[in-house]
Amino acid sequence: MNTSGPIYNHIKATFQKDGKTLAYGPDDLRCIEATLADLVKPLDEKKDKATAENLGLLLGKIQSGKTKSFIGLMGLAFENGFDVAVVLTKNSGALAEQTTKRLAATFANFEGRIFAHDIMHVGRRGIPDYVASQKLILVVKKQHTNVKKAIKLLTDEKSLFKDKNMLFIDDEADTASVSYVGKEEKVEMALVAKLVNDLRSKAQNAFFLQVTATPYSLMMQNDGEAIEGREDLLSLKPKFVQLVPVHPEYVGSDYYFDFSKEKAHPASKLYSEVSSEELDLLKEEPHRRGFKVE
Repeated sequence: MNTSGPIYNHIKATFQKDGKTLAYGPDDLRCIEATLADLVKPLDEKKDKATAENLGLLLGKIQSGKTKSFIGLMGLAFENGFDVAVVLTKNSGALAEQTTKRLAATFANFEGRIFAHDIMHVGRRGIPDYVASQKLILVVKKQHTNVKKAIKLLTDEKSLFKDKNMLFIDDEADTASVSYVGKEEKVEMALVAKLVNDLRSKAQNAFFLQVTATPYSLMMQNDGEAIEGREDLLSLKPKFVQLVPVHPEYVGSDYYFDFSKEKAHPASKLYSEVSSEELDLLKEEPHRRGFKVE
């Protein structure tokens, strides 16, 4: 694995907003490099390029730096044979725009070599042909029209990208990507989830990374087919899990629910426990919330 190329070196030299502290510490870099190694492991073992095998999970706590980690992974992937990175975002136009701007700013030093596009703003003519000889970052909101455009752009028979190695990053992977509906006693994937499945299936050289803080619906998937007897539906159960490192100053659930139990810890001042007697009292009139019309 090449860890000293100009793109990845640029990532490693990125500073936080204070301009003094490196954004990526040793633990962050180890996580990024281990994630890519796990993703391409099936190829290293000379197995078939089965998309189902090239599936992993980047698990991090809320606001712990998951986005930073997968951006670093993109930089490393570009140094190691990947030409396309696709970020699937939640169904929010504002989030897709924000993500595209952040990615464009991160790789601004490589203008003309790395292109970041929000697929919502890609017109009928598609991505210019000259981009196919460079690196492409595509942000796709998890909404049916956008995912359909991505399928056509990346996997169509005439696509200039269809034979390239692609890194798919499914941000908030438990949202929209895994969704089922019951229909006449049969279980089917919901529309957007089915389209994400199609995108993953049709991309010939696809490596799929899930990113989330709530992995339960993913981890509880079946092995093999997502729904028994449906070979066309790929399971979203990850083949490996990498943990996003948490910096020492991180304030999260541990701080609120564990450290707060220690009387000498500052977190103990964050809340006061409500007794069961007080809760029972709130159920009674006139303490109960709401108004009763006479």
